[in-house]
Amino acid sequence: MAFPQLAPAAEREYPSALLEGTLLLDGGCLRVRASEGGTSYLVVWPPQAELNASSGTVRVLDSHSRVAAQAGGPIRLGGGEVDSSVPVLRALRTPLPTGCPGPLWLASSIVATPP
Repeated sequence: MAFPQLAPAAEREYPSALLEGTLLLDGGCLRVRASEGGTSYLVVWPPQAELNASSGTVRVLDSHSRVAAQAGGPIRLGGGEVDSSVPVLRALRTPLPTGCPGPLWLASSIVATPP
């Protein structure tokens, strides 16, 4: 399963938008479908996020290893849409998956999930 993620860094600048939507697993690509407009973003996750796919349920954990979202449920991400050529994407733990097209959302944080 594709989980592109930035490597830890002392300082990094991020876009300052908010994405609210639904976390989806689409063909092995973990994406967020925006509530407004329906755009499906491939997320570049922040260094502190973790993927947990045990028990057949795909979950994203926050920096405290708490479930922040699970596939099919709501999620809110700070950050913004970026082009694949932005320099910060040179700091990925693994390359962007070729089978998971953009657009890309560079996530700065996982915001508390809406009720």
